[in-house]
Amino acid sequence: MLNAQDIFERLGHLKGMPDVFDGIAGIYSQISNYPVALEYALKQLEAAQQRHDKQLIANANNNIAVINLAAGNYEGARETLLNNLQISSEIGYKRIESLSHMNLVIILLSLIYFR
Repeated sequence: MLNAQDIFERLGHLKGMPDVFDGIAGIYSQISNYPVALEYALKQLEAAQQRHDKQLIANANNNIAVINLAAGNYEGARETLLNNLQISSEIGYKRIESLSHMNLVIILLSLIYFR
């Protein structure tokens, strides 16, 4: 994935960067390196915003929220998810809208049971 990032950047193929950053963020998140995962999820969001693609923006926001949730940053995750609910409902992106609701429930349960 890092090689793909390098190649895409050298070739100026910025259209695919949200997907590349998504993959890299996912890998770092799976190995629990949340600071680096968040760094790449934020790059994913920036690349999606440059494309003005609300579906890609919603995907990036979902990643940011899930990484914050895994890292224990419940407030950051909650804010991102609430913002994402608005975006996903505006564009009719039911998958991310559902995931946002589900992750908000996970935050609520985490606050009740683990604090």
